[in-house]
Amino acid sequence: MNKKGFTIIEIVLVIALIGILATISLPVYKKTAAHYSLITAARMIASDIRLAQQRSITESRSYRLLFNTGSDNYQLLSVSNKSEINYLPKGIKIIRTNFTDKTVSFLPSGAPSQGGRVVIENKFGGRRYIIVTPATGRVRISDKPPD
Repeated sequence: MNKKGFTIIEIVLVIALIGILATISLPVYKKTAAHYSLITAARMIASDIRLAQQRSITESRSYRLLFNTGSDNYQLLSVSNKSEINYLPKGIKIIRTNFTDKTVSFLPSGAPSQGGRVVIENKFGGRRYIIVTPATGRVRISDKPPD
């Protein structure tokens, strides 16, 4: 007799093996996903800082970003008090900034009112630093605290 197929024991063993492998790999996947969310959030903030700078230049008026520390959002504000609230990816928080009043402003020339940094963190403690250089307004992202 030539039977084709699998026995119930073989199927159960394969399912158990898949379950064990999934259990082992899940924490690694979560940490990797949180790392990429952190990088995405840092790029998003840097991009919006550059956007505020460009709008200041093209519209010849001041723009500012208000960072809500301890939360997952920040605001892009114009002189006319129009506000755009931007939310960070899930699990990412703004933990600290050294900008006065948690705000970086750009003059109509595109120059920042001050230099400083914004620190964001994921739920695993990974951090990224978004740094604005004083005179030039250069925006960069670092995984190490600035000097």
